[in-house]
Amino acid sequence: MIEPPKVGKGILFVLSAPSGAGKTTVAEMVLPSVSDLDRSISHTTRSKRPEETDGIDYYFVDERTFKKMMDDDEFIEWANVHGAMYGTSFKTIEKVLENADRDLLLIIDVQGAEALRNKDIHSRSIFLLPPSLEELERRLTGRGTESSGKLKIRLDAAKNEMKQKEKFDYVIVNDDLDIAVKELIAVINKERALR
Repeated sequence: MIEPPKVGKGILFVLSAPSGAGKTTVAEMVLPSVSDLDRSISHTTRSKRPEETDGIDYYFVDERTFKKMMDDDEFIEWANVHGAMYGTSFKTIEKVLENADRDLLLIIDVQGAEALRNKDIHSRSIFLLPPSLEELERRLTGRGTESSGKLKIRLDAAKNEMKQKEKFDYVIVNDDLDIAVKELIAVINKERALR
């Protein structure tokens, strides 16, 4: 007898923001505070920053490996963002689709969220908005990882990305980090209560 496919009840939370808005920082503060919530790890072709660890922050792969994964339809979503490729593999989210005991927090750019929105996968999307473009520029400059040319590209992209906030289920303004963290936790708890 063939077993019917297992229907999961886990929730896929999609956290998106313009580069520099603080999505990774907020997520890192939320994860230890919320039980049964895992962080999705995306693949990327961009260079690893000094504070990042392969397999924890991202799976850092070369362009050839990434393109092979694309050709093999291993990604549920992928995007070219500021000259680097980013993608979420099907394997990464399978556990949330099949496991009622865990939820998954997917931290992706706005393009990736748009691609995911066009798939037949139930998720709850949260847009993290910087308080202003001036503050976003200050944060990106403070990283010290961008040339002036790349900084301009990121800021121009952010202007367009911020216009898409209406497409998300929730919008959180990251003006105060502690408040943004509390608001994201409140969203997760609200959605869990509706499950």
